[in-house]
Amino acid sequence: MSAIDNIGANTLSSNLKSILPNCDRIDALVGYFYFSGFKDLHNELKDKQIRILVGMDLDKNIIVKLSSLKDFNLDSHVVDTSITSRTGAKEDYIENFSHIFNDTD
Repeated sequence: MSAIDNIGANTLSSNLKSILPNCDRIDALVGYFYFSGFKDLHNELKDKQIRILVGMDLDKNIIVKLSSLKDFNLDSHVVDTSITSRTGAKEDYIENFSHIFNDTD
């Protein structure tokens, strides 16, 4: 496979859409998780075992979307902190992600 440069039809999305039908599970390590990217691939991800390890940023729009679901409220997990160091960012991320993960079904 050649380099994916997002020029013309050579996009990450189109390459993943051609690969995913041949997969039964997906493991992804990403720097950021944006719901729009997941939404773009949702048909190709149906019936797959998916594990996503997110780096240091979580799209706040996903919290808004999840909060709009009936009986599902993550308002208490939305935080606005000022990070003063890389270690502080990591600690805040782990703490906040742990709360979301542990406090929801």
